[in-house]
Amino acid sequence: MDGDEAPQARGTQMRPSRHEQLRDLAYIEKRKFWVILDDALEMYVTKTYGRQYKKK
Repeated sequence: MDGDEAPQARGTQMRPSRHEQLRDLAYIEKRKFWVILDDALEMYVTKTYGRQYKKK
């Protein structure tokens, strides 16, 4: 990821190169882009707060 890039709003606020990485990963894993983001957020919350929060 290039740290000199300015973030751009493309559904989520991230640098263009990171957006391209996630798009490519979604294609490779045959998953939806937002599912990857949801999974990453869930892993972050679990790691940060030490327990798994269940989706309702």
